Amino acid sequence: MARGITESDVHTAADALVATGERPTVERIRAHLGTGSPNTVTRWLETWWQQLGQRLHGHAVQVAIPAAPDSVSNLAGQLWSQALAEARQRADAALEQDRNALDQARANQQDEWEAAMAQVRDMRSGATEARSERDIAVAQARELQHLVDQLKTQAVDLVAQRDGAQGRADRLEAELLAVAARFEEHKAAGERERDAMEAHRRAFEDRAHWEIDLARQATKDISTEMAATLKGRDRREAALGRERDEAVQKAASLHAELVAQRARGQAQEEQLVALRTALAVGKGRGKTAAAKSAKRIRNTKPRAD
Repeated sequence: MARGITESDVHTAADALVATGERPTVERIRAHLGTGSPNTVTRWLETWWQQLGQRLHGHAVQVAIPAAPDSVSNLAGQLWSQALAEARQRADAALEQDRNALDQARANQQDEWEAAMAQVRDMRSGATEARSERDIAVAQARELQHLVDQLKTQAVDLVAQRDGAQGRADRLEAELLAVAARFEEHKAAGERERDAMEAHRRAFEDRAHWEIDLARQATKDISTEMAATLKGRDRREAALGRERDEAVQKAASLHAELVAQRARGQAQEEQLVALRTALAVGKGRGKTAAAKSAKRIRNTKPRAD
């Protein structure tokens, strides 16, 4: 940026350019001085052009030929005036060009300044958006950190729950093994009881058959005895009738007991099948199914004969 340039410096530079045969312009004066802003040089160059006519007129008076004829003086004055007019026209044209160049430079500077201001506004807007995004990012980071802390806490809780669940699973597994062992014991006991009931049933059947055969044999003997003797027929027939009735009742009672024993044996067989089914599905259902099976086993007791 130009500093310290004066009107005298610009006028001296313009005179130097004219002396070398060059038309003084803003750029040439700045190049000659090596400094100066375009606005300052233009302002002082206008004053140089304004003072040029007076300076040339004074110079003409100084170089006028003494004792020259009036016609020569008038002709010289006309030529000088014409030269001044021509010089003024050229100066005005040059000044107009300089003004146009200056206006163009000012327009360019204005455009550049407006572009720069737009860029500054964009930068400010970008900075505002960046600050807003930074604030949002900071808030999101805080939320994420809070979420991470929550997840860490949940992870610790889940680990504790997992350990507790593993312990419960181990206990359930041990209980399931114990239930399975008890089930095997009950199964063996049920099989033994079933075998005993089957033997008892066969014994009852054999006894019933024996007693029926005995009753038949007794009836046959009584019939033979009745055929052999007629004395005391009514008494013997009554006694035989009572014995026969008792035998029939006893046979009916034995038959009913046999039927009941068979029903109990079938019920225990169904209970054994249910226990096997509960054991098969107990591993998938966990403690609940095992508890139900254990309860069913506890509730299943052999009935008294």
